Amino acid sequence: MGKHNTRNRADQCIKKIPLLGLMTEDQMSRLNETRYEVKFNRGETIFKQGSPITHILCIKKGLVKVVLEGAGKKNLILLLIKETNLVGGPGMYTDKRHHFSVKAVEDTVACFIDAAIFIDAVRESNVLTDAMLRRASERDIQNFNKLISVVNKQ
Repeated sequence: MGKHNTRNRADQCIKKIPLLGLMTEDQMSRLNETRYEVKFNRGETIFKQGSPITHILCIKKGLVKVVLEGAGKKNLILLLIKETNLVGGPGMYTDKRHHFSVKAVEDTVACFIDAAIFIDAVRESNVLTDAMLRRASERDIQNFNKLISVVNKQ
């Protein structure tokens, strides 16, 4: 199971993540007040599909995979996400549920940031909102291409 650590500051994590670098000092301070860091061993589940979204994940070190779990244990790896990236999900703005699982491919260190605080920051900043929309659109395109590839292989 992952090991919990609150001693390291989130801004150490955030400085490496370009999207979060768009936040104001006040927004960064709010994130730092509630964030925490967890170390995961290779193979551990970080988020489980269907579970509630309470936090977004900043990958500080390591590699994770985003897995769409299907019926009959037929799973689809949507993305591999390396350090200096965020993992949230579409449920953050809709039903507050994870629509995919996230698993550590290798030993991983992740910062957990309160989703509500992050959403507030996005609502306060047009620049951050624009960057989030661009990022979501790029991921959608990646996922569409992945699905077409899978369909064509069958």
